[in-house]
Amino acid sequence: MPEFGIDFLHIDSAQIVFKNVQFGDKMVLDEVQLNGANIQLNLGLDTVPPVSVSSGETQFRALITEANLNALLAKNMPDDIPVKNLHLSLLSGKVKLSAQLNKMFKLPISVEGVLQVENGVKVFFEWQQVSAGGIPLPSQLVELLQQQINKSMDLGKSPVPVWLDWIRCEPGRLTISGKARLNFPISDSGKISVMNEHLPVAENVPVDPTSSI
Repeated sequence: MPEFGIDFLHIDSAQIVFKNVQFGDKMVLDEVQLNGANIQLNLGLDTVPPVSVSSGETQFRALITEANLNALLAKNMPDDIPVKNLHLSLLSGKVKLSAQLNKMFKLPISVEGVLQVENGVKVFFEWQQVSAGGIPLPSQLVELLQQQINKSMDLGKSPVPVWLDWIRCEPGRLTISGKARLNFPISDSGKISVMNEHLPVAENVPVDPTSSI
């Protein structure tokens, strides 16, 4: 009787939804939707590694709630930042940040701004209104806060490198859309390989006001 074996599987397209995706102890995404094409699974048992997966351009949408976004922010804030009780509130089309100065004058801080995508890998917080108990903040402090918050939302070192297309802010949640070409297994750098040399290069990409997840 002839031996029957399958050493690869090809899928024209696939849609997958993941819930509560945790990246180590760094970040939790409440939902991730993947829409991939030209997916190839190599199942050769005599190869190393025995299983590998590659795909064409994979579209994704990721949703993170306000609670998990604040947890991500807290884990990435340095100990010497001159504020405490830092909290981000997600509103319709904008973000509000509240904190309290813990040096010199212990004043409450309120900051409002919008989120943008910068260079496809950064979620950039563009500040529009800053107040601290009615007293103007020193420009150096404003720049320091902005730098630290934006650094915490840099996805350039994400465990799954991606290219971001747009971001949408709604009450209590944030939705990000983008694309990548994925290869598994994980590379020597500890990341899932991404062939993004043909992906577009862009500067700031504004919030998408119409798309829905």
